[in-house]
Amino acid sequence: MSFFVTLFVAYFNFLRPHSALEGRVPVVIPELADLPPVPTRWTKRIAMAQAFLQQEAP
Repeated sequence: MSFFVTLFVAYFNFLRPHSALEGRVPVVIPELADLPPVPTRWTKRIAMAQAFLQQEAP
C-alpha cells in the first residue's frame, strides 16, 4: 500500500500541473521541465532514480 502512496505523492508533487499554481508543478526538477507530462516525465524520473540508486550502492 505504501508503494502506491509514494507513487501518488511523486505524481502530485513533481508531475501534475496545479491550477492554483497557474498550471505549474509544485516542485520543479530542471531535467523534467521541458518534457511532456505523461509518460515521458515518469520515464525520465524513474531513470533518474535508478541512476541515483546505482551511485549510492557500494
